[in-house]
Amino acid sequence: MKSIVAVERWLYRKDGNDYGPVSTDELLDAIMKKKVDLGTQVFPLASRRWSVAAEHALLRDYFEKCQIRWRAEALDTEAEAHVRRLARARQRRRRVFSLFVIGVLVAAGLAAWIIWRLGQAQPLGLDRLARLPAVVALPGLDAARPALPQLTLAQGTVVPRLSEPETYDTAGIAMEGDGPSAPTVTKLSFTEDGQVKGISQVELQRVLDGARKNLNPCAADAARRDPAFKGTRISFTVTPGRIASITVSDEVKRNAAFKACVKTALNRVPVPVYEGGNRHVTIPISINR
Repeated sequence: MKSIVAVERWLYRKDGNDYGPVSTDELLDAIMKKKVDLGTQVFPLASRRWSVAAEHALLRDYFEKCQIRWRAEALDTEAEAHVRRLARARQRRRRVFSLFVIGVLVAAGLAAWIIWRLGQAQPLGLDRLARLPAVVALPGLDAARPALPQLTLAQGTVVPRLSEPETYDTAGIAMEGDGPSAPTVTKLSFTEDGQVKGISQVELQRVLDGARKNLNPCAADAARRDPAFKGTRISFTVTPGRIASITVSDEVKRNAAFKACVKTALNRVPVPVYEGGNRHVTIPISINR
């Protein structure tokens, strides 16, 4: 192989076409741009014969330098692509996490709202979220409907319905008007200095708070069972150590479940043992729909 350092003009053949004459720098630039490789036919004008580029040391050495550069550029390109893939993956993870947090917050808010509505014994109002349009008959549909043959139904056998009756313990609960109204104070006791004995206002308020707390679930259950239930009045007498003479208004006289719940709820209210007279109390209950 001969050196061609001094050769300055070239021809090269690619895809059956001859290009040139070009200078040595232009030929090296074609190698850098991958237009010419070591298998390309070149024609140095000084030698006047065609040969492959690999036979010329100048072109061969320059091609090896280009290969090193090409590999470095390929590695840089791959590294940049990998960095872009990592950035896109981080963005996707952030979006997924943001959507997850938003979903958790929405679910928590909805659950809190439902619990609050149920605690207030109010309907959720879900029926207002979706309303079905009224069904309207198409004109002329009856005329186009084919006549159906008359069907004769066989007489069925009546089977008695089996059910287990619900019973509630409502003993001890009277209705308003069933008997004489309870007096405000049924018994008076006096201390040596002439003061009336009885339960203190603080203790009485504690009893009333406990009664209201225990009666709220009864009212909420009655509202769920009966949409027409709007409230009632519950009266009872606070005596030393217990609650007695429980009465309910006429609105719930047929509601055995509610009366049983009221009895159980008031029997669970702790009442202190005190000296003195009884206190008659009326608690109104109203349902806001």
